[in-house]
Amino acid sequence: MDRRHAGYLLAVLAAGVVSLTGCASKGYVRSQVAELRTEVESQDAQLRGDVDAVRETAATAGEEAMAAGQAARDARLLALGRVDFEEIDAKIVQFAFDDAGLSETARATLSGVSELLRTNQAYHVELFGYADPSGTESYNDWLSNRRATAVMKYLVAEAGAALSRFTIIAMGEIDDLPSPEENRRVFVRVVEQVDPEAPEGMTGMEQPTELSTY
Repeated sequence: MDRRHAGYLLAVLAAGVVSLTGCASKGYVRSQVAELRTEVESQDAQLRGDVDAVRETAATAGEEAMAAGQAARDARLLALGRVDFEEIDAKIVQFAFDDAGLSETARATLSGVSELLRTNQAYHVELFGYADPSGTESYNDWLSNRRATAVMKYLVAEAGAALSRFTIIAMGEIDDLPSPEENRRVFVRVVEQVDPEAPEGMTGMEQPTELSTY
């Protein structure tokens, strides 16, 4: 009910009360008009709330549609073999013996990665988990996966990043560093997807045409 109709109803009510009773008091008329005004204002507020809710839902749906479209384009590029990755940053997170918990030093190391993920939605993270040669091969595969997963969970919580932005590779007991302590690690690689055929200066996550909204 718009304000013009509400005003009209108020006037009709006032006139109707007087004509029907012939002796309605001014106080009674005012009471009836006040009640109708309150009802109209309540309906008006509810209508505005409904409109705001519809707008918010439409905006969210639009964002989800754009994200889905981007994911489809990325999958197509990957299937065609037209995807490359540019390294943005790299960190090494160390772990204690037979442990997958993050130390304060590890958390401090990951703070920069978390900031990159918050400010650049196009960035992805590759997590390579390692273990020293102690223990069985299967156990070390499991431990290296736990370490990489611990890093991922921390970054998801800190940066609010989607799980789809992470890739975990459990490397197991690859002894490629001088000491066992150094092999207890997760190599964190921040990358950006690149389309080799995209125009210079554009990545695979950008689109050459503008999107119109109506």
